Amino acid sequence: MKSLCQKEMEMMPDERKTITTGREQQRAQETKALESAIRKEKELVEMRTRFVSIASHEFRFPLSSIHHHVESMKANIQHLSKEEALATLENIQLQTKHMTALLEDILTIEKSEAGKMKANTGRVELRHFLQCIISEVLFNTHHTHCVQFNFPRPSLEIESDAKLLRNIFINLLNNAINYSPGENEVSLSVTLGKSKVHISIKDNGIGIDEKDIGRIFEPFTRGSNAQEIKGTGLGLSIVKRAVEALDGELLAKSKIGEGSLFTVMLHLNR
Repeated sequence: MKSLCQKEMEMMPDERKTITTGREQQRAQETKALESAIRKEKELVEMRTRFVSIASHEFRFPLSSIHHHVESMKANIQHLSKEEALATLENIQLQTKHMTALLEDILTIEKSEAGKMKANTGRVELRHFLQCIISEVLFNTHHTHCVQFNFPRPSLEIESDAKLLRNIFINLLNNAINYSPGENEVSLSVTLGKSKVHISIKDNGIGIDEKDIGRIFEPFTRGSNAQEIKGTGLGLSIVKRAVEALDGELLAKSKIGEGSLFTVMLHLNR
């Protein structure tokens, strides 16, 4: 019996070259796959490190505030008026809502990472749906801005997932308002194509630096000029993943000091 080595020695040069090339290509592919796995693991570690840092910061203030108000109520319970007690309880409620929203965002990201963010489609009357979203956001932001709403029809039904749509437009509208301090208006405009509906949200706020545009959809990432504005860097990541789950498209245009425009393109019927 001839050994594998003897058989290879008896081969023609071209045959040996082919085998060598094949092995080199296989090794290169294995190396590339290993490097990709290491890179993904490194990104995951970095993301979780950012999460620990940001989450600890975001939770610290509301927890400290709740603790302060509870201690104050305990110490002054005999002297508090009904109005003072209610004001303190409302503040506690506000802080718990903030923490609940943060936890929901984190769970949404985790669901997406695990591949569990799936579209559960049904009929959605888009005009009414967006009007409800606008009302909710304006209430939660204390009506600091108005929303210019432009819709091409009295009504429009699309096949989509209302929960994912809510994730998208709550976050985009909240961002438009939060990142345009000193302004008093943002816009939400809808246009129709042959098979898709385009929904655009525009503000005239601080804008996003060109070098940050490619990173703003990563979890826990924020624009370099947005550090003074409260936020976790999760909203746009949730938007992107929800749009992808709906098989849609998301475009972002922005310029420092001139505001931002986000456009979501969705199928009219899936």
